[in-house]
Amino acid sequence: MKKLRFPSLFILLTLTALGSCGIEDYKYLDPVEPGNIVRILNTQAFIYLPRQEEYYFKNFVIYYRIYISGSLLTGSISPDDSNTLNSINASLYSDYRSILPYTNSNNSVVPTNMDYIFANRRYFTLQLEDISIDSFLEHTSGGYITLDFNQSTSPWPALFMGDTRSNSSLTPHPLYRHSDADSRPSNPNNRYLTNNSDLNNSDNIKEDASRQNWDVARNTQQIPGEAYTYVSMYIMSYGIEDNFSSIFSIPTFIGIFRLPNEM
Repeated sequence: MKKLRFPSLFILLTLTALGSCGIEDYKYLDPVEPGNIVRILNTQAFIYLPRQEEYYFKNFVIYYRIYISGSLLTGSISPDDSNTLNSINASLYSDYRSILPYTNSNNSVVPTNMDYIFANRRYFTLQLEDISIDSFLEHTSGGYITLDFNQSTSPWPALFMGDTRSNSSLTPHPLYRHSDADSRPSNPNNRYLTNNSDLNNSDNIKEDASRQNWDVARNTQQIPGEAYTYVSMYIMSYGIEDNFSSIFSIPTFIGIFRLPNEM
């Protein structure tokens, strides 16, 4: 058997080739592990955010989409139950299956355009009524946040910094639907995540320049009785590289929650 005469040259060329592919420069952000999310029925989620030590980490982001439904579900909603997802809204099942491959923890490289992947499914970033959610979720030391839809501590669904199971005196920050100058999916007169006549009426979903209720999915089935609304949510770590391009962690499914009726 012939021996390689220039092993060091071979190694050098191999490393150079790998470097030219950008592998060595790939930036990684720790995702929120699925095991760090505890759901209570379809009303609460307790999320442990991982410690982030990378200097290019900026904050966590939560993406959501609302679905009109004729089904009233009071228990936990399993995303693996296709019949349940379809009974809520066929678009919910389709969207979940489309996003599912990106949530695979075996993915070694996360698409740099995860924001566009969500946007193509008309998922938008969650906002808060009284504070910038980016600054609220920029903490790098880890810790719990709570998403609460049961109105036990607030008239509206709210986000808390901390675990309300161990501290009931935390300040609620009402959840707001997305709205900005470039993409205005929600009704500016009512941005709370509550079930109301504006939100659960498919006729109010406008695809013209107003883009009203773009964050809501129509229901293709006739709803003879009361209409309900559900929200599906994902969370990712977000950062900015030295070249100012965005980077994301693997998205993690938070859950599906029924929006409470407007009080």
